[in-house]
Amino acid sequence: MREPLPSWSRLPRFERGGILVFTFLSALNFALPFCISHMVKRAPLPDFSKFQHRLEARFEAISEEKTTAPPPVAMRRTASAPQPEIELFPFDPNHASKETLMRLGLSGKVSQTLVNYRKKGGRFYKKEDLRRVYGLRAEDYERLEPYIALENVKPKRTNTPPAVAHETEIKPESPTLPPQRAMTVALETAEPVEIDVNVATAEEWQRLRGIGPYFAERIVRFREALGGFASIEQIAETYNLPDTVFQSIRPHLVLSPVRQTIDINFASPQQLKDHPYITYKQANVLANYRRFHGPFRSPDDLKKVGGPLRPEDVDRLVPYLNFREK
Repeated sequence: MREPLPSWSRLPRFERGGILVFTFLSALNFALPFCISHMVKRAPLPDFSKFQHRLEARFEAISEEKTTAPPPVAMRRTASAPQPEIELFPFDPNHASKETLMRLGLSGKVSQTLVNYRKKGGRFYKKEDLRRVYGLRAEDYERLEPYIALENVKPKRTNTPPAVAHETEIKPESPTLPPQRAMTVALETAEPVEIDVNVATAEEWQRLRGIGPYFAERIVRFREALGGFASIEQIAETYNLPDTVFQSIRPHLVLSPVRQTIDINFASPQQLKDHPYITYKQANVLANYRRFHGPFRSPDDLKKVGGPLRPEDVDRLVPYLNFREK
């Protein structure tokens, strides 16, 4: 038979006390929220009706102002301000002042560009030269072309390699350049000559049509960083050099061997990443691979590196590497 449950009097004293405390706390837990809700008075909700009426009135006033408001100041000025009258008369772009050019209908910016070009020694030898002024619109040129009166100006030629006969600003052809930046190219140079791309100085590069001091310096700096050009096509990689200029000078270029190579088995990561064709990450990977796997003996060993060094990267680097081990 099952034993009957012990009576209250037979429980130990501490158990009876625990049951009483638990019962009291449970009752308090249920009763306390009801007591507080009746004791504490809830604050009345704020009345937003007045604010809502004022907001609606304001929206209606704004709508009425939009329908009856006068046109913006800029529009009124545009409609009322008199446009400057364009005068057409014969002019020489080699001598015309900024004010004269503006009277002919050119903007102040284009007029100043043309004047700045002349201050740098630039000259216009034929009417078509005016087309190359940066910012000059085609319709402006077509309007002014019948009135261009040029004196008989002949380009200066000397026996020494000239820097540039004259230069002008044209719109950049590279898509990576900002639209507001202009590139400077040479328009008149000495007779075409053959240039050894790995030996020519900046002055000798300027003897080619289309190459001024700006591009000549960039080509030489790029060649020195590489260690020499391994192919004629690499010159097209020169920063900002338009493809049209490269194609025009390409027939006058000759190639000699690369003058400087990298000791791939001894160069430090810093020396490796100084080469334009090696990134910082590739330099560290090459150095670590060489330390754990030994020296590189051929381009095929380089292609085993993998990771950031792709096979096409190796093929581009091979002309600049030597694999000596001692």
